Amino acid sequence: MLPADLKDRITEQLTPRRRRYGLVFLAIFAVYSILGLLALPGVITSQAQKFVQEKLHLELSLAKLEFNPWLLAVRIDGLKLKEPGASGEVLVAARSIYVNAQLWSSIWIRGASLDELDLLDPYINARIYKDGNINLMQLVPPEDPEDDQSEGRWRIGTLGIHRGRIDFRDDTRPTAFATYFSPLNLSLADLSSNPDKDGGYSLHAETGEGETLDWHGIVAMKPVRSSGELKIAGLKATTPWRYLQDELPVIVDKGEISISGHYNLVADNGVVFTLEKGRVVVDELLLHQRSKAPLSIALGQLDLDGVSLRWPEQQAGFETLTLKDFHISDRASEADLTHFGQLQLQSGRYLPSPQAFSLASLSLKDTVLADGGAETALITLPGLTLQKLEVGLETQKAHVGKVILEKGDLAVRREKNGTLNWQTRLDHLSKRLADNPLPANAPPAAPVPADRKKAAAAKPQPWQASLGELDLLGFRVGITDHVPPGSVETSLENINVRIFPKLDGSAPHALEGSMDVGTGGHFSFKGNFNEQPLAASTDIDLQGLRLPPFAPYFADKARFALESGSLDVAGKFNFSQGKTQKADFNGRVAMQKFAANDLDQDQRFLAWNKLAINGISWQLAPGRLNIREVVADQPFIRVIIGQDKTLNLSRILIAEETPAATTTTSAESAEAAPATTAAPA
Repeated sequence: MLPADLKDRITEQLTPRRRRYGLVFLAIFAVYSILGLLALPGVITSQAQKFVQEKLHLELSLAKLEFNPWLLAVRIDGLKLKEPGASGEVLVAARSIYVNAQLWSSIWIRGASLDELDLLDPYINARIYKDGNINLMQLVPPEDPEDDQSEGRWRIGTLGIHRGRIDFRDDTRPTAFATYFSPLNLSLADLSSNPDKDGGYSLHAETGEGETLDWHGIVAMKPVRSSGELKIAGLKATTPWRYLQDELPVIVDKGEISISGHYNLVADNGVVFTLEKGRVVVDELLLHQRSKAPLSIALGQLDLDGVSLRWPEQQAGFETLTLKDFHISDRASEADLTHFGQLQLQSGRYLPSPQAFSLASLSLKDTVLADGGAETALITLPGLTLQKLEVGLETQKAHVGKVILEKGDLAVRREKNGTLNWQTRLDHLSKRLADNPLPANAPPAAPVPADRKKAAAAKPQPWQASLGELDLLGFRVGITDHVPPGSVETSLENINVRIFPKLDGSAPHALEGSMDVGTGGHFSFKGNFNEQPLAASTDIDLQGLRLPPFAPYFADKARFALESGSLDVAGKFNFSQGKTQKADFNGRVAMQKFAANDLDQDQRFLAWNKLAINGISWQLAPGRLNIREVVADQPFIRVIIGQDKTLNLSRILIAEETPAATTTTSAESAEAAPATTAAPA
């Protein structure tokens, strides 16, 4: 109980007037509470349904609406907004919506203030019709010219979305695209129109195929700005392909994509956007062509890391781009046509003015190009490195600072019909790659603007390419020629070539190299090399090139067997390319230990210990050849005059036209016994 003195003081202060005021306040509060609890929910429901029907021409249904007049809180259960009619599609719905307004905060900021907005199991049905209209635009009421268009102040303390779902369908595509996102969870705090206030947000969304989106950061409205982290994981490569399938000449079979990055966005008198630390990873990508004999393309992994973008500067770059386990194969037979183990690009940069692209390095490892059914590949390249690439798109200039090829193996084969295996294989592969038609229902191509047509019709300017340095290390070329009878097989082993700039940057590049011939011989050169215009001036030295392996080339020109012999060439060779090609050679040629036998007589026909041609001066244009001297050491030639008064030289050195004309019987050979024999000269 209250003390007596306190009770007396209260009784004294409760004057009749004050008691009347108190009773009036209690009555108003009771009426407000009763109206808020019992009458107001029905009024809000009917007014909302009337507004939706008259302004939006839609149907609104609410299973339950509760209003707390003391907290200014509203809870709505079973909200559903749909198109009219029994078959009308549901546009938005929610299991429960809870709104808690802050009266004192609204008075303080002189605007709308929500302390809490919470949605449970919200649903959005988004659809783009064939004519391009969007169904959700029906939710936007028509503009009322009498409405105040000034921006009011507002604030949302916390916004929560739990277990949301979005159904999306695009009927404008030739093949309709449909997907859904569920569950979708969003939390946002302190979002307001205050220009000095940033709000934090966090969004998590999933699709029915396990694809996830995580997005968190800060957001503000005056001006519109946002920064944060975005991450997409487990995105099936078939999902974007299904949306674009009618415009792509390939079919994506599988693959998984992950995307992440940090961004900053400001929209105030223009858009300023930056992306840092971006990364795109594609795993186990498999696709194939739409052609009748399709090729399959498989990629173990694509990793694009360190992506940066700047707008409106239009600058872009990346730290590394790595492709691993790339294969092109025949889809039917699964035969591998070409593959490489890894391709890596480092520090790529794009600048818009002038348009230019630069790359710190490019490295390619374990490359193989198959030669159809042949046992050996067209090329096997363990390592290729390009350093300091610069491409000017406007100036049409390209420069490579350094090229390094390590221990490659190249197979060159000429078939009996004269075609090269490289030409045949690359033509076949390019045709199969080009045979990649678009789908029959693909949309028509956009018309080309007139200015672009004019630019395309203009004569293109030639590109200018330059090379700083080339290192060819331990390369090998296998050579097979099936055109001559019996075929010719040889190889160039241990090829080492180096092109490098001299200390004087204006001088031509230095050129040097060497190689071994697999069937015997060594070749080396050293001189100068210029790219623009193409020119070379080198000292060449060929030693000990064995001639018998190349004898099949003379089988249809002479009937003798080349038993032994080697070729030496030394001198200076010059070449230049301008309006007319120019070439000249000054030096000597020598053949040593040469011996050839007459096939018909099976005896020595021609031989010498050494034959040297010294002081050779040859010129291509105008044609000119001067020889200072010819020196023969121990030459031998067997000249036979047959009974028919013909020389064996005419039979040996002149090719006979048909096999019938060259065939003789053993008796005829006996009658053509030698009548005269020439002693060694």
